[in-house]
Amino acid sequence: MPSARTARPKPGAETGADADGFKDNHLVGTRDKNVGTKDTHINFGEFLDERDWDEAENHCSKADLCIVMGTSMSLRHITHFPFQAKETVIVNLQATPDDKKCKLRIWAQCDPVSAGLLARLGLEPMPVPAWRPRDALPLSQIPNSVSQPYREAADRLMKLAAKREEEDRAMAKVADDASKLSIRDGSEAAKCTVLIGNRHKSLPDGKHSWCLYVAGDGAKSLSSVEVWLHPTFQQNHFKLEAAPFELPCTGWGTFDIRLRLHTKTGEQAETTWPLQFDKDDANARLEI
Repeated sequence: MPSARTARPKPGAETGADADGFKDNHLVGTRDKNVGTKDTHINFGEFLDERDWDEAENHCSKADLCIVMGTSMSLRHITHFPFQAKETVIVNLQATPDDKKCKLRIWAQCDPVSAGLLARLGLEPMPVPAWRPRDALPLSQIPNSVSQPYREAADRLMKLAAKREEEDRAMAKVADDASKLSIRDGSEAAKCTVLIGNRHKSLPDGKHSWCLYVAGDGAKSLSSVEVWLHPTFQQNHFKLEAAPFELPCTGWGTFDIRLRLHTKTGEQAETTWPLQFDKDDANARLEI
């Protein structure tokens, strides 16, 4: 970085990105060239790079609908982009300066709105990927000059990435094991057979009331049933430790429910149940 860019502003000077503020205050701006390293974050008061600006303008102007979610719309130099689309929707719990300009204003949290939208489109939410920074520096190589809070944050991110990758491997194993089990609609007798299904009722507000259950004669041999719901549920893991093995819930859409059946003899079987809303009571038999 050039020696003139000390990153220390002049005494009493403002450090905004407009005009020549960055040059006047010895800082590197987002549009500066040949000045060494600069970050790619867009901080408050900074401009978008020309490429980002042009792409935003291009895509928004061609869009039939632009959905703005979870933002206060405070960065007024870029909040005009969504309104270049034919129609605009704003989803946020906080009031914004553009509430009267949009076609539809939804006062709600983003997750349930997204889940409801996907359900109406007949789509399934994609799982959260196990993310790691592309060019992450190993903790052992972080310079001592980096402050402790940043070192602790890097450690938390590394542990979170490792945890998610381990969960992905576990889920892949569950899916592989489940494919070896047989769920069928027939009533063929088996050594130990349970009935897995869900009851369903539509609610006036567009949500669905449903109840997952594991029943049948074979359920008498079970000591407990573990259930994993979709990650968007505030609590998505349950352990049902007494019959009847039932879990009532309310939600927007369908998804695959993971189950682990524990027998009184210490064995266990894992499978998945596709939550269904097209019947009042949908079920199938599973041999364990």
